[in-house]
Amino acid sequence: MVSLPALGVGVFAALRESLATIVTYAYSRRDISSRWVDSPFLETAQRQAERACIEMAALGRAGLGAAGSEMSKEYIEREGLPLACEPVGWIDRPSGERADLTARDAFNKIIHAASFDWGYDDGEDPLLVCYCPESERARHDWIQGSIRIADLTQWWAGRSV
Repeated sequence: MVSLPALGVGVFAALRESLATIVTYAYSRRDISSRWVDSPFLETAQRQAERACIEMAALGRAGLGAAGSEMSKEYIEREGLPLACEPVGWIDRPSGERADLTARDAFNKIIHAASFDWGYDDGEDPLLVCYCPESERARHDWIQGSIRIADLTQWWAGRSV
């Protein structure tokens, strides 16, 4: 298990609670929406899941540290910190290209998103889709980021304090 020492036990517990809220909503969303279309239940659950996404992203980003973007692949592998190497989704660029989205980058997309949407990939696994603010698309070179909830959950499963 890879250690994230910047996260204390209490913070890590809060992070896991946020992830549990996200997973619960993402995997039950289809059933909830088919039973209670346009229901306050669905709206409340979605709002809580999106708040949990922002909490998880902020805590996760803090746990990776500001140096995360400066780490070389060699350093990450040598130290046993596969933080920037594991894709948890993809981004769509204005050029039409699609690129892998790492956990660290996924946290940034969540934090800076103008809005969110929930969907499913081809295998019917849930996705969180983050939309870049229109005014920032050219500068940040992304239109939307799609995060596979199963991959994000798996990424967190290998982390500890």
